Amino acid sequence: MFEKQIVIWGMGQRGHSFLKEILAMGAGKRGIWLCDSDTRICENEYNFGYSIFSPEELRKELSHADLNKFIILVTTASLKFQDEIINHIVKQYGGKIDIYTDYAIEWGIYLNIHNPYVDKEYRRKKLSERNRPILSDRQRINKEFVFRYFVFAPLHNDEIILVYQCGKVGSTTVSNSIKKFGRNVLHCHTLADIGENDDDLYKILNLKSGKIICLVRDPVAKAIAAMWECVNEMERYSREADFKEIERYFLSKNLAEEEFKWFDEQMNKYLKIDVFQYPFDQEKGYSIIKKDNIELLLLKLEKLNEMEDVIGEFLNIKRFQLYNTNIGMEKAYRFAIQEYKETVNISQEQLEDVYIRNKRMRHFYTERERHELYLKWLRNDKEDMAEEKNGLERRVY
Repeated sequence: MFEKQIVIWGMGQRGHSFLKEILAMGAGKRGIWLCDSDTRICENEYNFGYSIFSPEELRKELSHADLNKFIILVTTASLKFQDEIINHIVKQYGGKIDIYTDYAIEWGIYLNIHNPYVDKEYRRKKLSERNRPILSDRQRINKEFVFRYFVFAPLHNDEIILVYQCGKVGSTTVSNSIKKFGRNVLHCHTLADIGENDDDLYKILNLKSGKIICLVRDPVAKAIAAMWECVNEMERYSREADFKEIERYFLSKNLAEEEFKWFDEQMNKYLKIDVFQYPFDQEKGYSIIKKDNIELLLLKLEKLNEMEDVIGEFLNIKRFQLYNTNIGMEKAYRFAIQEYKETVNISQEQLEDVYIRNKRMRHFYTERERHELYLKWLRNDKEDMAEEKNGLERRVY
């Protein structure tokens, strides 16, 4: 951004905001161009004296320019409008200009705040703003939501349905689908600190018909999905975190153990079910565990689309269907996570820990599945990855 000319595409409120940020941080010294398809927008004080070109006017202006010296910032937050603009840019310029979405701009600025090009006063101001308790608020809201569900448990007829598991395993899709069939379901990742004693929730579930659905997922894929979902919760790392620190947090050397310890810290502690003491049908991709008045349906995410009949029978819902929601490729970071999955480098030793030596991974996944997942992520550990990308055109971030 400091070494190229910048085109800001979309001069609504977000466009003006990004223009102000770019100027404040000291970028855009090689040139700034503004573009918007709304020809009613005219020059005003928020444009800082820059003219706004229509897409056609911009194309004419850049027709003889060296496009390698430009980047385009697409500032609309709407994914639909983003796709329309990106498709138009690629069609007009043949993929010869790097394109950054508003998500990439925002977090690119955040994670590169220590770049020596950044204005010192701008850096000081931004660092002073990193004291918001984002994570604690999110935990408080989740706790209150779970508490209310159990407080009103007597109103849930004769059943309590939980979609209960660690994050980023497709649980939102399952819980939202169940709600579409009129069932009262609680979707949560922790039941900690809800009752006075650890046994309270277990007793409540046993008073009724406790139905629990829990999903497991490829540990590496889950860790990457969680990382990109939570990248904006910077306070969980450190106030001056860079991307490498975030990556180390989620893809730690203990990844193999971290991804399954939820079952000990949550499922076994609060619901008294040690899933590893029960057989799991690896080929079918699911098992049902019964303990006292509790039934647990344990599923592999990779086979979720084959489980509509299984879930429907488990909950006694006729013609049950899944409605996909909370999909990573439909979120603001969709381009970033796609690029990351293609380039992430996980060591062979760490992958062997996850897929070969981890006895808990062997509990859920067949030898063939583990071998395929091992090879899937090992490909990014090869030195020729960069060579394979040499012929590619400009990318979207």
